[in-house]
Amino acid sequence: MPYLGNTKVLDRLPEPDQAITIVDGLFDNIRVAFIEKEPANFSRVLGDTVSSGQAELIKDELAKLFAPKVTGGTVGAVDTFENLQVTGIQELTDRHGFRANVSGAATISGRHWGHTDRRNLKFQVLLDITGDDDQWRLADLTVVDQKEI
Repeated sequence: MPYLGNTKVLDRLPEPDQAITIVDGLFDNIRVAFIEKEPANFSRVLGDTVSSGQAELIKDELAKLFAPKVTGGTVGAVDTFENLQVTGIQELTDRHGFRANVSGAATISGRHWGHTDRRNLKFQVLLDITGDDDQWRLADLTVVDQKEI
């Protein structure tokens, strides 16, 4: 992450490898939120990762990637993300942060008729990431493309 000593630098764009580290951390926290069984825990974990007031607004879009439907209409869960790549970074004009075009793959699993169904997805998402309270938070996510491989 862009740091100068121990201070996070919010007024400059991260390098691509720094952006991947930021995205990987956000994705892992959101992945954990989506496997929570208790609604209060889901909201708490997601609230720690998503910008204030945005969780409810982007929950449906997050579910497309983090809780996709699998065989028989069962809701799956992300096991792992792989091959994350940032293909573009630009500064946000209305707040401190950046927009990143991210592509990668995810391994999804879901229970179906007594067995675990696994799927691999390729995806491309557009993320708005802001620096709030000395922490990176997801402000917006748009699933641009998602397909089973």
